[in-house]
Amino acid sequence: MATSMATKKRTPKPRTAAKTGSNKPIVITGVPGSGKTSLAAELAKLTGAKIISINDLVAAQSLFSETDVTDGAKIVLLPKLLAAIKKEVSSAGAMAVIEGHLACELRISARLVIVCRCNPKVLRKRLALRDYGQEKSKANELCEMLDYCTLQSERNFPKSIIFEIDTSASTPAQSAQRALEIMQDIKAAAKKRAWADWSGMLFSQEIDFRSLKQ
Repeated sequence: MATSMATKKRTPKPRTAAKTGSNKPIVITGVPGSGKTSLAAELAKLTGAKIISINDLVAAQSLFSETDVTDGAKIVLLPKLLAAIKKEVSSAGAMAVIEGHLACELRISARLVIVCRCNPKVLRKRLALRDYGQEKSKANELCEMLDYCTLQSERNFPKSIIFEIDTSASTPAQSAQRALEIMQDIKAAAKKRAWADWSGMLFSQEIDFRSLKQ
């Protein structure tokens, strides 16, 4: 005899942090202007994850020793920052997204590391909108050409969980969707893994790095 259960259709439930599998956090890093914060915000909407902003933590808990008078950059106390992040992760519940350019400098137990990449020409325009000075902008463009955040991530995380997302021509929502696809099947994503390479711009003469501080 047929029952109501046999004919009842199940309504798909939205994906939540509890359904994503591992409780380890997602790390999103990249140079300033590469799209980390926007991607993290969109990814949190898709997963219900808690965002842990490194910049906010540093400011709120005064996790720095001094401020560089030349460009306003804070000299962050990395051991204290790491301890603060671990505390935030433990209280986050099912899943957290750690976002910040300093994330690549820390050894965090993570399930996935997303390095936001951006064409240096696009990055320059984004940083100009933030009123970055010329020297500070050049320094970040140079870091992007040298794959700095990816290389630092490889020092602190297993390479198997590191993926790059090029945000140069993508909206935050598109980048977040790509990140979600990687989260859902890292092994499949690894087969299509691609790495950005803007090292050729180092010799293009478009940017004169000689004035940068050593």
